[in-house]
Amino acid sequence: MIQRSSWPFLVSLAAMFVAACGGSNDPAAEAGPGTLAREAASTEASDLDFVQTPGGLRVHRSCVHEVANGAFVDSNDDVWVGDRRERHLPRCAHAPRPPTINGWVEYSSAIAPTNPYGFNWYRQLGIDFVVPSAPTSNGGQLIYLFPGLEPTTGNSILQPVLQYGTSPAGGGYYWGMANWYVTASGSAVHSPLVRVNAGDRIRSWVYVPANVACGNDVGVGTYWLYVTPPDRYNWGFQGALEAYNTNTCDQLPATSTTFTRGSVYECGASCATSIAVNPTWTNTVLGGTPSCSYSITALANGATFNY
Repeated sequence: MIQRSSWPFLVSLAAMFVAACGGSNDPAAEAGPGTLAREAASTEASDLDFVQTPGGLRVHRSCVHEVANGAFVDSNDDVWVGDRRERHLPRCAHAPRPPTINGWVEYSSAIAPTNPYGFNWYRQLGIDFVVPSAPTSNGGQLIYLFPGLEPTTGNSILQPVLQYGTSPAGGGYYWGMANWYVTASGSAVHSPLVRVNAGDRIRSWVYVPANVACGNDVGVGTYWLYVTPPDRYNWGFQGALEAYNTNTCDQLPATSTTFTRGSVYECGASCATSIAVNPTWTNTVLGGTPSCSYSITALANGATFNY
């Protein structure tokens, strides 16, 4: 996530290649909980040109890119659809900025344990959840709910995101799903927003083989985003709630959200194989304004987010 002082973050764009479970892992460069390592705020662009991505950072609108479902972003920032090179994503010229109002509210996370083969980063995180009831009041709020993976360095985040409100991916006063990859450099890439309804069951995966796939099955089809980051994803989030521009508690979802763990894997004897792990999950409630009934109920195989 992106570095924060009083706000947390989770996701933005970049495209670099990761060999099977490759990347760097410098414990000395770890970010704080719920954050992405953030570059210094840019001053050359109007603040109105920055939009709120899932994860906490506001990114310049020119640095947010929608790609087709199933598209692959390679190490040169080229977007491929099948065997066709569709376009090149320009390097972001603007440093990201923190949110102006609200932010991370609560999350449940776990640092990857070191397994018997010496690996200590995640290869796969599978989480199911049910779309909650919509807020009973609308007033310009933007709600993000998601599981995800990121490195403790806070360089980037991969996440299948449920949103309510209007985000850089589109939307309105209804629920929608999109896959996001956000980096601390201030770029973000996402798949097209797919409308979903309260009661729909979402089956999501973040998978790290020789490349990285962030996907979800929303019951109306399967949607994937493939990217190639250089990071080792050793920080897992079985669930997180972000809220922006919320003024009253009835602008939050009307029912709680339960995130249920399916698969949690690390590399096995090699990264061609996988081994199931059971990390220690920690629930963090940051709260905020307005002060609502925020809490997380720990479950044997997940967590319920209350608000």
